[in-house]
Amino acid sequence: MRKYIVLAFLLLFTLFAHSQTLIVDGPANVREKPHGRIILTLDDGVSVECSGVASNWLYLRLLTILHKSEFTGEKDVVIAKDKLLINEAGVKIGKTLDSLKGRIIEAYDSGKFLAMVEGVTHKNNIRESSLIEDDIEKILNESSGIDFDKFEDYYFKIILTAG
Repeated sequence: MRKYIVLAFLLLFTLFAHSQTLIVDGPANVREKPHGRIILTLDDGVSVECSGVASNWLYLRLLTILHKSEFTGEKDVVIAKDKLLINEAGVKIGKTLDSLKGRIIEAYDSGKFLAMVEGVTHKNNIRESSLIEDDIEKILNESSGIDFDKFEDYYFKIILTAG
């Protein structure tokens, strides 16, 4: 029993200490807050960082490349409506549906900027295979209980995904 308490503590620490990379099951709406205004859409298969969870809503962060003409402000910026969101590899990942706030992370010599955008999406907009808590729930609901080796596999999956 004591071993399970220690493992549960390690699991909780890992979940709260690290963000988690998730895959969008899109297209997916991203809102400024749960049940709030839709600020952008993300394409299917896009990787996003999950920085927190509240009920069935996931707090997301994503990075996009901007040109100076596509935003106003210096560090904390406003990104224009109907802007295509492009990742660092130059691939389209979504589109803004309204103007939204972002934060410049890095300026490149080419006149491009790397910006971070935050929002929330419903859990149903994320591929189940990328949700660690679903795996944990399956283990905990197994009638045979959980053994240390199986739990250790999932624990390392969490560490590798979050890290």
